Amino acid sequence: MATIGPGPGAPSATRHSGGLIRAYDPDPRVRKLAIRSYRLLWGNPDERIRSHGFRRTGSLVLLNPSDLEEAARGVGELRAAGIEAHLISPAEIRERWRDIAVDDVAGAVWEPGGGYTASLAAASAFRARALRLGTESWYGWVTGVSPHEQGVRAETEWGTVTARTAVIATGSSVPDLRTRSGAAIGLSARVKRIRYGYFDARGRRLPAVADLVTGSWGRPNVEGESYLTGRPVDEWDVPPSGGDSLTPEEIGYIRSGAIRRWPWLADADYLGGRFGTDLYGGDGPLLGSVCADLPIVTAGVFSGSGVRSAPAAAEQVAAAVRALL
Repeated sequence: MATIGPGPGAPSATRHSGGLIRAYDPDPRVRKLAIRSYRLLWGNPDERIRSHGFRRTGSLVLLNPSDLEEAARGVGELRAAGIEAHLISPAEIRERWRDIAVDDVAGAVWEPGGGYTASLAAASAFRARALRLGTESWYGWVTGVSPHEQGVRAETEWGTVTARTAVIATGSSVPDLRTRSGAAIGLSARVKRIRYGYFDARGRRLPAVADLVTGSWGRPNVEGESYLTGRPVDEWDVPPSGGDSLTPEEIGYIRSGAIRRWPWLADADYLGGRFGTDLYGGDGPLLGSVCADLPIVTAGVFSGSGVRSAPAAAEQVAAAVRALL
């Protein structure tokens, strides 16, 4: 078994991901993966997953009125899986976290066991475990695949590799999967710009927040030293790229939206920021065999759900690979 990746210097959503970890998702398909991932990994005692960069700050998903019915269903599923979760009111949010404004919020899903992970640390931990199990790892771009008598032939920058099966892990560098005849595999995904800023939290203790009302999100960084906030930007079909600096205009855009949820950010010191890209798919997770004439399995959970769903996604992909052997 071997993994081939473009290398640590290549553009990737992982490096710029905020890494929010929770079991609840309004999409039942993603929620199923997230619940399973929590049971496989994120629900373990903290000392067992410290190497994955996980910090259990609690997770709060803020809801519109139209979200409440699905949220109640989701909370029931989480509890049935042994995950502590509560559907709480705006009044309870105000009482617990006075630094979060919720006048336009209908309720929230609260998971005390949620939080965030340093995505690079999690990815490194997954890779290290694979290497311990005997997987070889190479860096380089895969430029094409084709049938081979042994299964599949992959053309890379440094030569040809043959294998019985191949797994394609989708990301912002692989937005459009197609069959050899040119037909799209599933609905086309699109690459979108992501940005977030670090602001001085002044010692505030806040949970990770996914705001379904505004689309914004935030989470603590380390021990209350800063708070990361991101605001949606309508920049689609951009090339994969990333960096560690934002313009004054970009900072102002994030801040002006974030103060709707975190009013104290209006005059909080800006400490730094990042920009990158993420892959958004309109038809849910893409996991499993996709080509009738090629033993290829895809692994993709889009729109910021990849890190928290990775354990369950990997489990499904492994099952699909075994079925092709």
